[in-house]
Amino acid sequence: MEMLVLLALLTTMGLPLAQTKDRTKREEKFSCHVCELENSFNCTNPTECPSDKQFCVMAAIRLFERFYLTSKQCSKSCPVPPYVRQEKFVPPEPKPFLPQKPLPFMYTRCCKWNLCNEGGPSISVFKEQPGKASERRHRYTELFLTGFIVLSASAVTDLSLF
Repeated sequence: MEMLVLLALLTTMGLPLAQTKDRTKREEKFSCHVCELENSFNCTNPTECPSDKQFCVMAAIRLFERFYLTSKQCSKSCPVPPYVRQEKFVPPEPKPFLPQKPLPFMYTRCCKWNLCNEGGPSISVFKEQPGKASERRHRYTELFLTGFIVLSASAVTDLSLF
């Protein structure tokens, strides 16, 4: 009877040790922000990543001269060397990749801990013109319309411009 009690005690005490992450090879749930936004890195949308995607990626690409698009995603691979978090309470500063012109990529960062693709760098160069690229008015359309009105007015009133 004493052996049975001892066996039960050892089994219950050793059970939590056998269920740790290291011994069972279970992976923790991993989350990244998954979103896209024009002219800002402030989009947030915490999303649980599939088990085959182990990186959070943040990339910004140039759309027009003064507009950029930011995309934050879960990824299977890392487009730049991954930034690995140290075993400290405060994560160290990321090492962004800032390519030179004429590439469309302005900024890329890859990391490997929960919600690490939050925020982004300060890009003041592109803040001179407010608004979004999708709302941008094109001068060529306005010039075409002005020219069309002048030519049609001269045709209607039978005035000669030459």
